[in-house]
Amino acid sequence: MIPNKTACLRCIVPKGVEEESPIPIIGVTAGLLGILQATEAIKFLGGLKTNLIGKLLIIDLLSMSFDIIKIENDEECKKRCQVVSISIS
Repeated sequence: MIPNKTACLRCIVPKGVEEESPIPIIGVTAGLLGILQATEAIKFLGGLKTNLIGKLLIIDLLSMSFDIIKIENDEECKKRCQVVSISIS
């Protein structure tokens, strides 16, 4: 997420979700997601255009499927968000 440039979580799930008990995950899930996030950060900082900006990566490790969908900013959300704008050059 890049504040005021890409969609935030509220843009994707405007009404939020009900609090439920924690969902158990397989230990390697957190490691895999961390590796993917680090890779995206390196690509972003390196100025590579092959990144996930404006997209959502959906991972289903049970079926080993990866899907990418395009997401857009919700204009109403932009007005509500209290995210501090940062300058990225």
